[in-house]
Amino acid sequence: MVSDHSASDDRLPRRASDDRLPRRAGDDRGQLILVGAVVLAIAIVGLVVILNTVLYTQNVTNRAALDATDDAAEIERAVDGEVPPLVERTNRNATYGNESAAADAVNRTLARYGALVGTAVTNRRPASVGVAVAGNPSVALVVADANSSRNFTDRAGDPEWTVADGASVQRYRLRVDADSLPSTDADAFRVTVAAGGDDWTMRVHRNGSSVDVDRVGTGGAESTCTASPDDGTVELDVDDGSVDVEGDSAGVDCTFAFAAGVDPPYELGYANATNATGTYRLVLDGTGATAGDVATAAPWESPYRSYAVDALAVTVTYATPELRYRTTTNHTIHDP
Repeated sequence: MVSDHSASDDRLPRRASDDRLPRRAGDDRGQLILVGAVVLAIAIVGLVVILNTVLYTQNVTNRAALDATDDAAEIERAVDGEVPPLVERTNRNATYGNESAAADAVNRTLARYGALVGTAVTNRRPASVGVAVAGNPSVALVVADANSSRNFTDRAGDPEWTVADGASVQRYRLRVDADSLPSTDADAFRVTVAAGGDDWTMRVHRNGSSVDVDRVGTGGAESTCTASPDDGTVELDVDDGSVDVEGDSAGVDCTFAFAAGVDPPYELGYANATNATGTYRLVLDGTGATAGDVATAAPWESPYRSYAVDALAVTVTYATPELRYRTTTNHTIHDP
């Protein structure tokens, strides 16, 4: 009995901690790998978000810059097309006593035009626009008669007079009332050109219901073209050295060289000027010629002397937060 009791006392209860397996080094490495993978995943997600944000920002910025570039190109095209007619109207809307007055008027016109363009652009996007004359424009001397009921005599009424001396014609437009013209060669209204012993004459007179334009060149050679004006007027347009007789209902091609055989500078005059009524505008190359007996100050009664801008450079500037654009374009005024 004693021996059985002793054996029972040797079986003591085992603690729960005695059931755990021994810790291995591989378990710690697995946990580190898991944690590292989670951190890496978070980093990759964050990087993707950052990259997407950068790409979006770049796309928005590039789109804004492209839009601004398109606007700048559109403005440049508009200015290129609108400057010449603006200058032409400014030349004709007033009579200028000197070169500076004509140039200043064009400067003011283009400054106002630039302000209007700038207002139109800023209504669409934040931007500044500038349009201005670059440097000094080219200015030409003008002799004109704008009174359509007056004949082509000088200010004192002389029918034989020098319109301009030391001249070279750039653009010359005459609009003549056909009913005011005589019917004979001897009485025809004449435009005469002479220099260095050479001379050239253009005669304009009626021939029945038509108008004959005769040319007498150096040496006496003659030629004639006939126009049939449908509105009672005939227009002679001298452009780039040739005369185009317009207003011809018959559609006759009537074009010939102006002052053929006479080299500029020359003396340009009128004869039988009482025998033609209408208007004319004579634009010369430069300002070195001398005008005849014409008005040179207000009230500017016809005929008169004036000045006109015939060529200029215009600078266009355009600025937005994304773009700064500047360009200068040269303009020749075809009909100053």
